[in-house]
Amino acid sequence: EREIFRRDKGFCVYCGKDLLQDMEVFLCQSIDHFLPVSKGGGKDADNLKLCCRNCQNYKGTKYAEDVVATIALINDGRMQWQKEFESLKDELRGR
Repeated sequence: EREIFRRDKGFCVYCGKDLLQDMEVFLCQSIDHFLPVSKGGGKDADNLKLCCRNCQNYKGTKYAEDVVATIALINDGRMQWQKEFESLKDELRGR
């Protein structure tokens, strides 16, 4: 598991989340079977990928290709909401 974490540099391979940003996020990281075992994927290092818990839960036993675009859309939406949140917070706090 440590080797996979190092290979993927501590980032979720699906959404790009930095899994070293804080201890809570780090503890929720997961190792995913890129090609699910139920669909013929093996347990070799090439098929194992580092991911965050949200992406792991969303992906489940789906093919990675089927979820990457959806995760990208979710993250784009999340980034827009983050900008809105920061703007509103600044406005309400008089910054």
